[in-house]
Amino acid sequence: MADTATSREREPILKRPRKPSIGRRQLGVLPVAMITYFNVSGGPWGSEPIISSCGPLIGILAVSIFPWIWCLPTALLFAELFSAFPTDSSFCTWVGLAFGRPMGFHVGYWSWVGGVIDNAIYPCLIVDSIISITSGGILGGQDISNENTAFGVKFAARVSIAILFMVPTLFSIKIVGRTMLVLAIIVAMPFVVLVVVAIPQVNPSNWLVVSEDVRV
Repeated sequence: MADTATSREREPILKRPRKPSIGRRQLGVLPVAMITYFNVSGGPWGSEPIISSCGPLIGILAVSIFPWIWCLPTALLFAELFSAFPTDSSFCTWVGLAFGRPMGFHVGYWSWVGGVIDNAIYPCLIVDSIISITSGGILGGQDISNENTAFGVKFAARVSIAILFMVPTLFSIKIVGRTMLVLAIIVAMPFVVLVVVAIPQVNPSNWLVVSEDVRV
């Protein structure tokens, strides 16, 4: 009986007619790459603890090897599944076919909930970073040391930034892709400047240093 019920749950998905994909392409490779990048990363942060904890040698090896042993197989897996099931529901369809439609719904719903919670972090990080840099607030140096005022200003700024990032999604996926390209340039520029400034000070001998804490 359980197998019969599972078959009935999967049948509507399996028999769903596929629409031709010709003319449906809305994004190029670069916008898709940027959307994926911001979905899983949000910026080139996170390498500092690796270097400071393990040393440059292990940090460089980890950053160089990890994409090949984890990211590449994952990308190939997704490419194969997307080619086999060219639908907009992506992993909801995959899970629905494997475990039944209820589980397909759950993975879609909880992924959406996780995305909402995760995306709520970034407006907070942006506002807190601006306040830390300006050391006086975000109102042209105005003192916001009062807790109530600080909370109100921070909350309003965070909501405004969240709405600003939400607006492109209300129009078209093309605008979202272009917005991601602009954001990628904005995020990368400080790091490009730091790299250019640091190049004259590079000492290759430091690349082989391993932290004392990880030596055997």
